[in-house]
Amino acid sequence: MIVVAVIAVYWNSLGVPFLLDDEISIVDNPSLTGLRTALFPSNEVYTGGRPLLNLSFALNRLAGDGGVRGYHATNILIHALTALTLFAIVRRTLSLESADRYLHSDADLIAFGAALL
Repeated sequence: MIVVAVIAVYWNSLGVPFLLDDEISIVDNPSLTGLRTALFPSNEVYTGGRPLLNLSFALNRLAGDGGVRGYHATNILIHALTALTLFAIVRRTLSLESADRYLHSDADLIAFGAALL
């Protein structure tokens, strides 16, 4: 249900063009031409100092045609995986024996709510 919710919320973004800083960070970013340059972006590029962000942009460019749909689809995937990870962490934390018994009994519901938010 969490993945369906993420897809439902972000589905309409697949047709949206690059906006705001996307031109600078993705379209005009010379460090996205290869994986080596993506991991070590210079401070002159907009994504300088953020190698994981830059690497994800480079992988998107290498995997697809550089079109906006691929970047938005990857963003949806990242949001879904993050929500599932948050669900698992909250549920596991609230399921610990040291957790309050009320929280312990409602761990799944609380984790689901946290992940949806």
